[in-house]
Amino acid sequence: MFVLVVGGSGSGKSAYAEELAVSLSSPGMERYYLAAMQVFDQEGQRRVERHRTLRQGKGFLTIEQPAQIHRAAGKMGAGDKVALLECISNLTANEMFPQESARPAGDTGQKPGNGMHLQEPAQPAGDTGQKPGNGMHLQETAQPARDTAQAYPRPGRQVAKEIIDSIGLLERETTHLVVVSNNVFEDGVCYDKATMEYIRAMGLVNQSLAKSADRVVEVVAGIPVILKTEAARPACIGKRS
Repeated sequence: MFVLVVGGSGSGKSAYAEELAVSLSSPGMERYYLAAMQVFDQEGQRRVERHRTLRQGKGFLTIEQPAQIHRAAGKMGAGDKVALLECISNLTANEMFPQESARPAGDTGQKPGNGMHLQEPAQPAGDTGQKPGNGMHLQETAQPARDTAQAYPRPGRQVAKEIIDSIGLLERETTHLVVVSNNVFEDGVCYDKATMEYIRAMGLVNQSLAKSADRVVEVVAGIPVILKTEAARPACIGKRS
């Protein structure tokens, strides 16, 4: 099953998506949390710690993947699995406006080098590591370099297509996929050109995912409102393997 969860800031969409991912997993099924947020400052770090607290005791294996989200598929184990991706707004921003100064959420910046490492924090804000898969982190310490001659911000349509294709791959590689996205279109404000390009890219991604999802849920003031059910679903993003 592929579920898209949308909502505004502070709507409760994250908590709902986490509970949904847990409810979709059968006994013995791995649960993965695909984290797309990059930390720029203390406020960002506080948000990360809050989300870790929300995930406490839910058995998620966290994969830090702030860009090129398709790479997360190769970091998950074989067999049945449920994955929760949070969130499309961060992922889109990271792809359109890459920042060398940013680091994946949870990266202390103290370990230089390429490749990945499994990390179990010593009781930082939530993940206690009381059982395998609870609070464990798979973190990529260096992203492959992009073409430095490429202009930024990157074109919104190009970024949207890459994200849509990548999520199609994740859908095919998981038993259940829950994707969280933001409502960023409702304030009626006309922003600068780059920001409007970002908003349009988000719109393209959200529309495509909503069309392909088995279920679409909008969370309003903590209340899930079902916008689409599995019976109304058209063809999926890509053919399942």
